[in-house]
Amino acid sequence: MKYTFLHTHAQSEKCIIFFGGFATQAAHFAHLSADCDVIMVYDYRDFVLPQAFFDSLASYKMLYLIAFSMGVSIAPHFISTFNLHRKIAINGTNIGIDRHFGIHPLVFKKTISHLNVPDFKTALFGTQSDMPL
Repeated sequence: MKYTFLHTHAQSEKCIIFFGGFATQAAHFAHLSADCDVIMVYDYRDFVLPQAFFDSLASYKMLYLIAFSMGVSIAPHFISTFNLHRKIAINGTNIGIDRHFGIHPLVFKKTISHLNVPDFKTALFGTQSDMPL
């Protein structure tokens, strides 16, 4: 897994932890603004976050969680020990890949093996987007 700060503000006491969805990258959200620090977690090919990620969150007085799509099922595995001020889940379930309560495993496997990046990008951002993917 990867993480990066989308926004940093000197002496910020608040941080939004944002778990992105399938195939999202930090560049997809860099244009958004925030009045606090924002750290984005993405790229779920491995299921490991370095200790530096957790260390970077220790100094904040208020932590907020926003999880999108696949990030909704990933976030609880990593932030359950934090005292979160607010949690927001968008377009996802706690069980990301599941026959009944998430994306069917066969559909997900076929999506991964047959992913057409230009078509996926168009579906996410429209035909006029210069957004990287």
